[in-house]
Amino acid sequence: MKRLMKFFTHAFCCLSIVVSMASCQQVLPKEADAYRMEQDFEAADSAYSAFLQKNISNKEAWSGRGIARLNLQHYTEAEADLSEAIRIGADKTYDTKADVKMFRGIDFFHRGIARYAQGNMPGAREDYTQSVFYGYNATEALVQRSLTYAQEEKYSECINDLTEALKLSPNDTLALSNRAYYRSLVGDNTRAIADYDTLIKYAPRDKSAWLNRGYTKIQSGNLNGALIDIEKALEIDADYINAVLYHGIIFYDLGRYEEAMKEFDYCNNRDPGQAKVAYYRGVCFIRLGKIEQGCEQLTFARNNGIYDGDNEFRKYCK
Repeated sequence: MKRLMKFFTHAFCCLSIVVSMASCQQVLPKEADAYRMEQDFEAADSAYSAFLQKNISNKEAWSGRGIARLNLQHYTEAEADLSEAIRIGADKTYDTKADVKMFRGIDFFHRGIARYAQGNMPGAREDYTQSVFYGYNATEALVQRSLTYAQEEKYSECINDLTEALKLSPNDTLALSNRAYYRSLVGDNTRAIADYDTLIKYAPRDKSAWLNRGYTKIQSGNLNGALIDIEKALEIDADYINAVLYHGIIFYDLGRYEEAMKEFDYCNNRDPGQAKVAYYRGVCFIRLGKIEQGCEQLTFARNNGIYDGDNEFRKYCK
């Protein structure tokens, strides 16, 4: 079933951007701070830029503009601004440890996001490490750092980071979901299912958690358990197309081809032209005695790179 991973949805970590940052109102322009808090990042960018023309050494302004530009997805410029904030901040004296946590950690964390977005995994990882060191947003920094390892297919390190994140925040559903996914990806299905069990306790209406636990049970050969989970996902959202697809796949694996076909037809009507769906429909047609229709679907699947139905194709389709 590993060939089906492209349909497997999970809660990948989104790039969460902090939009509020402690600042000194007597130093920073009030309008820049207000624009940022209102999430008007274009206006904040302009206000910080005007301020920096006369206050080139103001660390908080570089940081504020960097975060504004990060929210605008101007990643190269954001990285440059945050790097300048980090450089200036290294020479500053802070009043308390809390100030160090905020004013140093915040810049490393957000520069990590900018670097990740540009594909610089080692650089992003270094920044998230610094964010953890300073204690700024440590759980999310560990989750984000885990993704840098995942991008390089270093799944053991990825899982280790997620485990560390869960030590800090045992109820963090994103860390749980991601760890379950990567455990499943490396074939550690027993632990993956245990993570999904915990996730479902915290978020019983999370349809993706039910779906993904069902998928993992398919991988483990527990089709009846998978069927229960997939049907729970559909109880939450009857139009959840990925759950409909896997509902059909389970029926297919159980040899219940008429029931499987109903689900595959639904998927085809919702999203026509999917080669994987065509493959399943083709085999179901053939096993239900509808050879011509089955060969038509298998031909379409083969023309779009899916050859899983070769046995049926060679036997029935000339």
